[in-house]
Amino acid sequence: MTPKEAGKINRYLSKLSGISLPSKIFIDNLHYPYFEFSEYYSLPTSSSLDGMDFNSSMEYIQEISRFIPELISNSFILPEPKPKKETGKIFLVRQLSKIGNQSFIWVLTLEATYLGGAEKSNILQPARQGRTTSIRTNRIYFKSFAIPVESILRERDEIRGFDPYEIRELLTDIASGNQPDSRIKPYSELFDEADYSEQEKTILNIYSINSDNWKPGNVYKPLGMDYLSLSVRFLEKSFSDIESIWSRIGNSIWINQEKGSIPSSNNENFIELHEYLRQIDFRSDQSPSGNLRWEIYKKI
Repeated sequence: MTPKEAGKINRYLSKLSGISLPSKIFIDNLHYPYFEFSEYYSLPTSSSLDGMDFNSSMEYIQEISRFIPELISNSFILPEPKPKKETGKIFLVRQLSKIGNQSFIWVLTLEATYLGGAEKSNILQPARQGRTTSIRTNRIYFKSFAIPVESILRERDEIRGFDPYEIRELLTDIASGNQPDSRIKPYSELFDEADYSEQEKTILNIYSINSDNWKPGNVYKPLGMDYLSLSVRFLEKSFSDIESIWSRIGNSIWINQEKGSIPSSNNENFIELHEYLRQIDFRSDQSPSGNLRWEIYKKI
């Protein structure tokens, strides 16, 4: 979509208010998180070739705005998906508070096209030439995370894009016991799919995240890699809750990145991070279609 079209959606987002509807948070068998509500909404059709254009994006945002206004209000939609191949997704962003001189951005990725598996009674419009299926659903699939950035592109006080602070070489050097001497080359919008499981395992080891402080284990990783950068992941449906968590754990996460060294497992810098992680638990469940899923909840 054009920057002008993105501006229209941003103006809509800036006017949103209200409380997010009650929901449960699940992780599906592909380890993808989603909110599940008691009420349903219409997932609109979109171009099967070009993905979410302005009309499809606006329709989707309007549909879900009643469900998660606290999460999406005052955010900015990126005119182009990031990376560009993710045409079926919507990307909303907001800036988080700095840690020292380092800037951070929060990214909410919304899966806005039909993923399959809907009951026949919930199909509103079957796929046809050039258009995806439209369904009635009570799920919002999402990814919510914060990353450090080199820069944030703004136009007319709206965020249009960002350049992530990348750590791929940093992780490679840390894992081998070497100190990094430079950052990697700029992130490619069209980089190929890659498996970062080993790097994410290194990240969890660096921050001493294990079964003692993180019960969901490999069901969902609270820290990882997104945009080739250190990613702090969230499962909240309110941006104010995310800000609160960030103010609590941000320093725990970033302090050792500036030092570029591996902290000891009993490092006191991680106390707040580990206490936050211990609040989160999970239980196995089964979706209506019979697939394994996990419900994520906070301990009282």
